[in-house]
Amino acid sequence: MTDPDENANLLMLCEDKNAQQACILYEYLQKTKISDAFDIFCDVLGEEAMEFREFEFFVYKLGQENAELGSEWRFNPKCRQFLELPDDMLNEIFDHVKPIELFTIRKVSRRFRDVIGGRAPGFKQIDVEISNSNFTINFDNDDEDVQYWRENVDDKGFTIEYREHKVHVESGCVVEAGLSDLYRIMKNPKFSLEIFDVKLDRYLDYEKIEIMEKLLKKVKYIKVNQFVVRDCDTIIHVLPYLRPGTLEELHFVPASSHVSFDRIVNTLQFCCAKKFFMDDETYKLSKSTGIDNFFHLSHFIISVQEFTTRDAMKIKNIFMKEPSFKYAKILAEIPNQMEILRVFYPAYSEPLPPGVRYETDGDKFALLFISESFEVIKVENFDFSDIEDLGGADDDDSDSD
Repeated sequence: MTDPDENANLLMLCEDKNAQQACILYEYLQKTKISDAFDIFCDVLGEEAMEFREFEFFVYKLGQENAELGSEWRFNPKCRQFLELPDDMLNEIFDHVKPIELFTIRKVSRRFRDVIGGRAPGFKQIDVEISNSNFTINFDNDDEDVQYWRENVDDKGFTIEYREHKVHVESGCVVEAGLSDLYRIMKNPKFSLEIFDVKLDRYLDYEKIEIMEKLLKKVKYIKVNQFVVRDCDTIIHVLPYLRPGTLEELHFVPASSHVSFDRIVNTLQFCCAKKFFMDDETYKLSKSTGIDNFFHLSHFIISVQEFTTRDAMKIKNIFMKEPSFKYAKILAEIPNQMEILRVFYPAYSEPLPPGVRYETDGDKFALLFISESFEVIKVENFDFSDIEDLGGADDDDSDSD
């Protein structure tokens, strides 16, 4: 719980210009780089306390000109011409700036912060990797990552690096610094992503996971269209904070065989999703994971230990009759492919074709047997010339499971 006295002291500090200037002078005497000093100032007093250009003025006024505390702020009127451009003109200029660079520009003035804060951040994809001594973030598959790294475990400080730029921070937590910058982007009400990929090191300290989860709680539900699930920690500590319904597509790329798919099934996010893809064929779902867990989806690709005629019956009698169904691919060794085909064509006895047509209740499908997999594709305008027509399908659903 926050100390009330501490809040009162902080409020007095925010209202006392002499105290603010004393803080600025202290950072100057500590020889703190001006950009780092401004970040520290904002972290303590808040972003609304002072604009960067005002902060920069007092750094030189107090530090280099030895002015007295309480000096008045004056700025060069020539700057006003750009800073006071109409919002629509500023937004047109910002349209030509990379989103990651806007993150720095917003610190120049309160005006820029307000204009940029009213824009959608513009990122389509964010990839994050977190370990105890490194925090790496990539925006929109940029050629370069933004890296927060500590060379030695015992170091108190860390380095922030992007392209040819490097900034050394004297002290602090790498993960907390990276997450704080990420939070400044994600708290924008217009923030949304197409793809969000989070990789957590398996040895990540729990206190750092707590820092991450605290940030996600502050953002509430994050608007993400596609999320990559890699391990139990991302399932437990990240997935629940993605907005159900907005999250339409899940990619399952397990980092190890110990990742339990059952944890995903029980989330609201999975139940509201439309697509699920297993991007690692070496990982097999356990036999206890029923194929009917996926029947609410329009598309799915899964890898299972065994695909049986019982599963094929469920697909025929339940899944293929769902209006939302479009595509399914089951990766598995299927030694009884002929028996699978007979679920749809009981009388069939010829050699197994690579694919067949199937029609039921007015809907047309292609059934494909390709390299240890079984695919079902719902089609409207589809070239059936290479797919065998086996005659009328057996639509008797008496064998429904």
